[in-house]
Amino acid sequence: MNQFKYSLDNKRYHTYNYYLKNKYHQKVAKVALNADFTCPNRDGTKGYGGCIFCSSSGSGDYAGNVHDHSEKQFQTISQVMKRKWPECAYIAYFQANTNTYGPLDKIKKITGKDFKFYEIDYLDKEKLEKVFEENKIEAVMNFAGYKSVGESVKKPIEYYTNNISGCLVLLDTMRKYNVKKFIFSSSATVYGEPERIPLTEDCKTGGTTNPYGTTKLFIEQILKDIYASDNTWDICILRYFNPVGAHESGLIGEEPQGIPNNLMPYVVRVANGELKELSVFGNDYNTHDGTGVRDYIHVVDLAKGHISALDKLDKEKQGLFIYNLGTGTGYSVLDMVKAFENATGKDVPYKITTRRPGDIATCYADPKKAKEELGWQATKTLDDMCRDSWTYIENRDK
Repeated sequence: MNQFKYSLDNKRYHTYNYYLKNKYHQKVAKVALNADFTCPNRDGTKGYGGCIFCSSSGSGDYAGNVHDHSEKQFQTISQVMKRKWPECAYIAYFQANTNTYGPLDKIKKITGKDFKFYEIDYLDKEKLEKVFEENKIEAVMNFAGYKSVGESVKKPIEYYTNNISGCLVLLDTMRKYNVKKFIFSSSATVYGEPERIPLTEDCKTGGTTNPYGTTKLFIEQILKDIYASDNTWDICILRYFNPVGAHESGLIGEEPQGIPNNLMPYVVRVANGELKELSVFGNDYNTHDGTGVRDYIHVVDLAKGHISALDKLDKEKQGLFIYNLGTGTGYSVLDMVKAFENATGKDVPYKITTRRPGDIATCYADPKKAKEELGWQATKTLDDMCRDSWTYIENRDK
């Protein structure tokens, strides 16, 4: 027998379930959405419980797919729940570790600017067209896409569908609204196994070693074909090397869900005690210490590179341009670990494990062309990258 008036399950307090049933006069199920936000109480140290009740993915075992927009998550999960509760009503619910600490307000604070924000899947052409209808758009920078080398090897269909099909929908929409200035977020992975080091923009592309890199290579070819068919387009392809770091204010930074796929966020979580140790994938490469060598570039330098590219498209007549965005210096995984320890005073224990599928030994840029034609050059050091990454984590945990 239920002894308490405001509860359906014998609780001593007025439960949310009781409130929903009395308001809507039927059972209401909560559809757990994954907003990919961060949580200041992930380990329960800031208050009782917190996200320690949550699964390691950070959004509960039944939350939606972070790669899907909220509406699609709601539709997908509610359809599954209807099999069990066909007469139920449903309400969107942000599961634990998806609180309101999103980055938009922080970006506005850093830039001092306000802006519109649309949460849509760019595979949804109807909603994408709404953005173009409601705004006077002159140029588009495309950062949308899945981006993990290792994950792409396991999920090639998802990568090809999202990265390539999504970009095609975007380009088709741009054509419809006569928006023909386009900056594409590409990657050094398009070079595959490098024919020479450092890599210049005229190095051979192709022979990519993972689906992520192949999606970037295919989109680059699509953009070349578009320009060949209609040279009124202005297109700039930016081949990123390895972006790391955070804004120096500590307000925004990299916060992947679950176990990180990239080096710096993994190092940070080990240093913070969230993970036991860093797994170094292979120490038998032909490099100075046997671990993979990459050209790490501070994310702020990378952002400035996009502004320089946009300035070029504003000044130049029609054309298609390709630039490497890197520092021109390669650092190994163990170089990064040592630099992080020196910059932060934190220990980063690690273990050597087997090579990761899709990885190559060495990759770093010759950024000379970007300096000469864009007036852009990376200025931040490896120490800056490590220190700013750690500052973000310290601020996050305050």
